[in-house]
Amino acid sequence: MDLEESLVECLWIECAVRVKRGLKWRSRADVREAVQAVRVRHVVEWFCGTGALSAACSQLGLLVSWYDCKLGPIKMSLLNDAGMAKAILLSLSLVVGGTAWFGVPCSTFVFVSRGHTKRSRMKPKGNVQRKDIRQANLIVERVVFLIKILAKRKVYWIMEQPLNSLLWYMPAIKKARRDYQVN
Repeated sequence: MDLEESLVECLWIECAVRVKRGLKWRSRADVREAVQAVRVRHVVEWFCGTGALSAACSQLGLLVSWYDCKLGPIKMSLLNDAGMAKAILLSLSLVVGGTAWFGVPCSTFVFVSRGHTKRSRMKPKGNVQRKDIRQANLIVERVVFLIKILAKRKVYWIMEQPLNSLLWYMPAIKKARRDYQVN
């Protein structure tokens, strides 16, 4: 199985039914068509906030897209299926050698929030009884899924996060770093 078919299978098997429905993927052929579509973007900035990186890259003549729930709370949130569908399409649109920049919100992963999040190196998922913690954990899982797509597409990805953040201890992040030999 070549790399492209491997990606088709990954997307078909691992995408939730609702996400596939949002993408109008009814068969592997639909997924293959999306994978084979022309790739045009150079940079996608997830959780872009003010979009400073996007603006700078755009000034250099690069084709850029940004993604942040502040810009579009439904279609730009990894917490819902419509937002995840858009994120997958953005991932598929990046050119070989393009860059995906993830500014994952660090508020529940940093030292100052450990009292209420109950996160630690031994328990990086924290107090999952809290909605904000469950949401942050879901974002991490979905970002890792996007990273899997990007790696198969030969797209560079960068994770913006403080060095002492407990995000680096999340099992999905540790696995992605190991699988894709990232420091």
